Amino acid sequence: MSETGPAVYALADPCEVDVAAIERELETLWRDAAKGGDTESVTRATAFNLVYVAPAADDNAGNLLARLTLAHPSRSILLRMGDPAAPPTQTAWVTAYCHQPAPNAPQICSEFISLEVTGSGLHHIASTLLSLMLPGLPIVLIWDAAVDSAHPLLLQFGHSANRVITDLIRPASSAAALREFFSLRQLLGRDAVCSDLCWTRLQPRRVAFVRWYESTSRPPIRGLRLPASGLSAADLLFACWIETTLHHHGGSPVCEIVADANTTELLLADGRVQAAPEAQVERAMTDLISAELRVWGRDPVMESTLNLARARLERRA
Repeated sequence: MSETGPAVYALADPCEVDVAAIERELETLWRDAAKGGDTESVTRATAFNLVYVAPAADDNAGNLLARLTLAHPSRSILLRMGDPAAPPTQTAWVTAYCHQPAPNAPQICSEFISLEVTGSGLHHIASTLLSLMLPGLPIVLIWDAAVDSAHPLLLQFGHSANRVITDLIRPASSAAALREFFSLRQLLGRDAVCSDLCWTRLQPRRVAFVRWYESTSRPPIRGLRLPASGLSAADLLFACWIETTLHHHGGSPVCEIVADANTTELLLADGRVQAAPEAQVERAMTDLISAELRVWGRDPVMESTLNLARARLERRA
């Protein structure tokens, strides 16, 4: 999903409301929009419930959710988590984000709720979020990396979500960051499909490898080696994906973490060592999340890669 495209705008100025009055204020918003002209000029679109949890200092999350409505209409709730030691506060704003897909076409609008919570209010916000879910629609929880992944809200609300998307594993994260993600997946169990944006960030590297593998004449790959020093989570997942993919195509390479490797190395059957093909493409956060939202079921390739990476880490411990 590109940052370009139709303009996204608020149906009305964000209105500060009491948390208990959010539903009533949203209904007022739609009634006022209908009174403003032709009732067919505004189309209310909602495919699922989306909750985005971010630190209070994140000023870009609202714009990100607004852009997501272009391809993924939803009831979007932005929860900014403030200082847990501060006095308890709960502040809410409501509006709807709209775009016009073509000239003279109806406006397509999706509800947006912003919550900012501090202090002891954080202990009860899970029940508030659940009360704001539109019944009968799937629930997606996006958890920002800047917030503790062991927070009770993640575990409480995560069990009610159909999809949990985290950003715990940043490009520079060490392989140890995977352990935190594996722990979260274990705690959530099978209740939700849980993935991390790290997997989506690997897509350009995976594409580059497939193109190289299919277009290059070379001996079979009999192994992979990763550097033990400074091993990143992304490199470990990439190597485990290569191993999983080659096994699927009848190969039997083994991924090893060794002291004398400098990068992800491919061991060829003729004894040569070759660096794995690379591709570094910066993708906007909106594009990453949009790609994840297109996948609702479990990705068997990702699951196999994660299981292998977990086994490699356990063997290394």
